[in-house]
Amino acid sequence: MRQGSLRDFLARGYWRDVRAHRRQLAVALVAMFAPTLLAAAWAARDPGAAIGLVPGAYRAAADPHVRHLPEALSTQAAFASSIFTHNIEVTFLDFGAGLLLGAGTLVLLAYNGVLLGVLAGLTLQAGTFSVFVTYIFPHGMLELSCFSIVGVAGLRLGGALIDPGVRPRAQALSEEARGAVLMVLGTAPWLVLAGLTEGFVTPRGLPPGVAVAVGASLACLYWSLVLSLGRQGSVRHSLRHRRDLAFARR
Repeated sequence: MRQGSLRDFLARGYWRDVRAHRRQLAVALVAMFAPTLLAAAWAARDPGAAIGLVPGAYRAAADPHVRHLPEALSTQAAFASSIFTHNIEVTFLDFGAGLLLGAGTLVLLAYNGVLLGVLAGLTLQAGTFSVFVTYIFPHGMLELSCFSIVGVAGLRLGGALIDPGVRPRAQALSEEARGAVLMVLGTAPWLVLAGLTEGFVTPRGLPPGVAVAVGASLACLYWSLVLSLGRQGSVRHSLRHRRDLAFARR
């Protein structure tokens, strides 16, 4: 992709592509957040069983006497490095798992949702939900948004394998893979922003209200761009889809 084309894609094409795949996005969001709610309810009722699912560094959040997470999470340089590694791993896993007919992507989205829900439920039960808000919300709202879009890219691969339409399955997968890869690349800068926020803002232990404001501002910025810059592309995608259906019926 030439520099001008890349710039145009990041400025317009990416947002149009995200909005054009609203159904896959809805599936990805449900796959992630339905397990979040169920896991939160379970963890609040049975914290002894649920705490084993939480990463060790975050288990202190379930202690009723804790108001800050361990000092290790405040070592910003090392923490930021581990965050970027984790985000890259999750991105490639969610995307590549789409080749398992989309089921792998859905399972990974659900797994991330379960971990989030368990931590939320444990802190609610322990009366330390403010700690959860402080250390998850500043980066988490944007980060989860990005993971859902990467999930859409994975579902596009699965969809091409399950329902290639009038095209040969190999051709459908090849064509859809190009668009899906571009979607992941377009999401990457926002994952970087989420990682920087998690590495250098979240460990400051912001007051809960400020933490929510930071997280909501980043997420609202992202989704407002989807809604505004993606509107024109959504109309074009709908017209193209109708033409494809008309062609298939001939």
